[in-house]
Amino acid sequence: MREAELQLQASATRAFILADAEDLTLVRRSRQSDGAGGYTYTTGAPLASQTARLIPQSDRTLEVTGADGRSAHPDWILLMEPGSDMQRYDRFDWRGDTWEIAELHQKPDYEMKGDVIRV
Repeated sequence: MREAELQLQASATRAFILADAEDLTLVRRSRQSDGAGGYTYTTGAPLASQTARLIPQSDRTLEVTGADGRSAHPDWILLMEPGSDMQRYDRFDWRGDTWEIAELHQKPDYEMKGDVIRV
């Protein structure tokens, strides 16, 4: 994608996010060896608050697997600007529930998206 098109699309993404923005604090979770051949997830310090948009997931989508191994259909898509700090299995609190980014979308380059499930 050409740089001019990338910048234009990124600007449109930002405008779309700001039209229904949420300020979210993601909590990074990292995988640690349990010493017996398996692993557990540890919770790190919260990241700085970031602006995002949550888009209801109404399409029929494939199941995704959360950090706990549970399969679920995503409830929401988390949309952020390119360069945002979002990783698979990050968690955040929103509307009284805890949510997890179960999968990240690899494309397009002008946005960051993640499939979100309730945990």
